[in-house]
Amino acid sequence: MNKMTKRFCTLSDSNFIVQGLALLNSLRKSNPDFAMYYLCLDQQTHEIMKNEPNVKAVSLEEFEEDANQIKEAKTLPPSQEALNVAAITGRDARWIQHCWRLASCWTSHVLDATNSEDIVYVDSDLFFFGPWMNIYCAVQDKSIGIVKNNSNNDKVNGRFNVSCI
Repeated sequence: MNKMTKRFCTLSDSNFIVQGLALLNSLRKSNPDFAMYYLCLDQQTHEIMKNEPNVKAVSLEEFEEDANQIKEAKTLPPSQEALNVAAITGRDARWIQHCWRLASCWTSHVLDATNSEDIVYVDSDLFFFGPWMNIYCAVQDKSIGIVKNNSNNDKVNGRFNVSCI
């Protein structure tokens, strides 16, 4: 990886694998000089992502071996938002909450493991229609960039979105 290579990280299970592949293709189309650290939440995702160019695929099991507190966090009660999403999707609310929690833990882990000065977390269902370097132009010399929700600020949704940090 050269000095200009930018690092991204994301996570998904096989329910979002198509979106994850689209994300990678949109990044490559913009500028192929990037590295994606992909936390694979199931075996099917790991099997696909481990062969993708620009991708460092890590299984959830491998990540949990390095971060025991992550494994323990699976037992914590889900938030009201996770319960709402579970009611709509039919998925387990604790698993939904755990996946959301993993985004920040995974980002922190990749920062530490790669000794990087910066990294961009992106949800696996994002797609770049323009150059990904625009993120760096928008953030400039600030230490963090966050995305404001398009919805009203309320107790369920909050003011900001995890989509790209």
